Amino acid sequence: MKLWVTRGDRWVPTFVLGPGKKCYLKITNASDRVVWLQEHDRIGMWLAEGRVPRLPGYVLVGSRRYAEWQNLAYQAAADEIDDVPEVVDLPGPAVERPLYATPTRILPRPTAISPGSRAASPE
Repeated sequence: MKLWVTRGDRWVPTFVLGPGKKCYLKITNASDRVVWLQEHDRIGMWLAEGRVPRLPGYVLVGSRRYAEWQNLAYQAAADEIDDVPEVVDLPGPAVERPLYATPTRILPRPTAISPGSRAASPE
């Protein structure tokens, strides 16, 4: 079986191998506007060896044209990363941290008394 995929004007599919034998199609928005995919939109199809889709616009995963589409998807993803604002250094901590005395010795564990027994007392 071979996977054939198509792309839209504003979105590009990427074939992703998941854990085990699972495969996914990840959709990347290649535009500045919001993209809505409906349940009837055709994104990809599995066909037997030697078969070609009758609908135009489909390419085989791994072909040269698919690689060009992936380049568009990576550029769009890189543009999204560039749009993230940089973190500004703040003057101090958000929460005050209390200062504790540095321990100088190991404290002994208190003797545990079980609920049913009495403490031994010298008589």
